[in-house]
Amino acid sequence: MVFRKLFFILCLLAFYMLLAAPAASRAQAAASVNAARRSETPTGPSRTGEVQDLSATFRTIHRRIRNALVEIKAVGITKRVRKITTTTTRELPHHAPPRSTIKSKTVTTMVTTTNIGSGVICSTRGYIVTNDHVVFHAKTISVILADRRIYPAQLIGADPQADIAVLKITAPFLTRARFGHSSALHVGQRILDFGAPFQLAQSMTQGIISALHRRNNHVTSAEDPQIKLLSHEDFIQVDSPSDPGSSGGPLVNLRGHVVGINESIKSGGGGSFSGVGFAIPAREVVYVLHQIIKTGSVQHGHLGVHVTEKTIVTRSAGKKILVTGLHVDAISAHSPAVLAGLKIGDLIVAINGRSVYRIAQLRNRVAFSAPDTLLNLTVWRDNKRMVIHVRTIAQNGPKSTAHPTLQK
Repeated sequence: MVFRKLFFILCLLAFYMLLAAPAASRAQAAASVNAARRSETPTGPSRTGEVQDLSATFRTIHRRIRNALVEIKAVGITKRVRKITTTTTRELPHHAPPRSTIKSKTVTTMVTTTNIGSGVICSTRGYIVTNDHVVFHAKTISVILADRRIYPAQLIGADPQADIAVLKITAPFLTRARFGHSSALHVGQRILDFGAPFQLAQSMTQGIISALHRRNNHVTSAEDPQIKLLSHEDFIQVDSPSDPGSSGGPLVNLRGHVVGINESIKSGGGGSFSGVGFAIPAREVVYVLHQIIKTGSVQHGHLGVHVTEKTIVTRSAGKKILVTGLHVDAISAHSPAVLAGLKIGDLIVAINGRSVYRIAQLRNRVAFSAPDTLLNLTVWRDNKRMVIHVRTIAQNGPKSTAHPTLQK
């Protein structure tokens, strides 16, 4: 009897093992398939969750800054001069050839022009930053807020060399944007671009920073002669779509801070965007803004040096090294550079501890430092690294100020 029970139990165990083996194989196969699928799942921003998170960030920033965005309509009257030439032909007797008389006169007409641009509110007291070329020669300026309220604007001051203008409106319930640190920007960083292209208010596009420290000779799309007055440029190059009407709009980082102001685009023709836009760094904008609000004009610092970009071979700790910086080719007489002891042949590699290797970097860090600012220049001289302390002075020439056409 006992043997029968034992035999029965063994049969049950064998039968159970036969049934369990395929199930385990199927489970193992399913686990392998799932692992393979997981290995093929894309990583990074393409994941659904991360894309949704990025979209949520965009929406949050738009809600935060949209009420600080404005449209600007600047109406002016310009003089257009045309030369009209007329030719009168008179027949002469005795088969002589006809005689022609050419008369010319100059006709002057006054033409009404309208510039459309963008701007950003930077103070609840009504101060607005935009481009100087948007409001240049304007007789009247109107500002349209995000809620479609319209207010007349006063031009407080402008800096044509930096293409920055400051307007002021008197209106309640204003929302201001916050400025960030443009010196912390890097190539490849994602940014958001705001403006009113083709008068499409509250437009937002996104892109990345393509390059830094671009000069004015990269800007070929600007037909406005005001752009040619730029002498202090250190543009942020971006690939975010930008079209006519976006000038003066803010460039915003993913923390919701304004890091630049749209200035111009590079176009293949027709003035439309072709993949390259340029923005003025926030550091320069804030410098101009504070000076205009405080004094109504702008002064730029000056050193009195002429430099070229250069890489030299020098020695450090007995080893040859390559050093890239700005080679001093000439120094103006009685300039701050002379008084500080800077010499021709010096290689400037840093200002206040920050590296410089582009002419635009040196020019703008000096120009956008107030006169009488102490700068620490790190230079290489005779295979030695040293620091020279230079105190800036104001640039010669008239101060950048408000246009006389709108001066109160």
